[in-house]
Amino acid sequence: IGETSTIIVSFNQPMVSLQKFPEGEGTGPLLIRPRVSGKYRWMGTRTLVFLPERGRLPYGTNFTVTVPRGISSISGQVLKVDFSWSLETPRPKLISHWPRDKSQWINLNEVVILQFNQKMPLEETRDFLELTGRGSEGTKTFLPFQVRYLTQEEIREQRLRAKEGEILLLKPEGKFRPGYFYEVKVLKGLPGVEGPLGMSKDYEFNFSTYGLFRFLRIEKPHLSSPEDSMVLNFSNPVSYREVATHISFQPEIEIPEYYYGSDYSNSRIYLWLNL
Repeated sequence: IGETSTIIVSFNQPMVSLQKFPEGEGTGPLLIRPRVSGKYRWMGTRTLVFLPERGRLPYGTNFTVTVPRGISSISGQVLKVDFSWSLETPRPKLISHWPRDKSQWINLNEVVILQFNQKMPLEETRDFLELTGRGSEGTKTFLPFQVRYLTQEEIREQRLRAKEGEILLLKPEGKFRPGYFYEVKVLKGLPGVEGPLGMSKDYEFNFSTYGLFRFLRIEKPHLSSPEDSMVLNFSNPVSYREVATHISFQPEIEIPEYYYGSDYSNSRIYLWLNL
């Protein structure tokens, strides 16, 4: 289930006499395992509410709630057998990460950001993370890395909606290598700080770094019309400004001025020229 701020039990007949809205009591008839501190409050005569002390039940925990036999209603009728049910609070879940899955042209000095739905234990999390790299030869290598929390100041600076301890920064011990394919895997079983239940399944994503910068080709080198665009393909993104500054034609062609002022980058550059 989702975040649980209350446990509510409804009976089929009045259990207490009608009274003014109470503040709540520290003891009640429910048996909650594992134990949780909180208060009980009757809402009317038939509905009992348990309010956890921290405002919600701890994450990553399987709870069993029991209404024990022997509890009696106002009329004197007695519950003859225990009534029990179980509930599971949210397990750890990776809700956001950088780089995004299948990102390309990642910088070599980039770091990996992992955001979870709850606070994670730093040292224990390290054992559930894998970072691998693979070059053009196809050999997969496990890479050493360091992990730390993103500080509250860093969270504020990046305008992230999270509490300290929910976002981890993974940094490889060396820079990423050009033209490599990388994969990050978060292994199932990873628990959070609050409870023993871990992630229910593996989560993985991959990205690749930029390679050596190369000009690849011109699409449709024989234009069917002077009004068609010229499409240049590069191995990495490049800005229109850079292309306009460094390209030349024979015979000479005037390059429109707006290309010199554009920092927009792409691996495919479209040029409309006065041919």
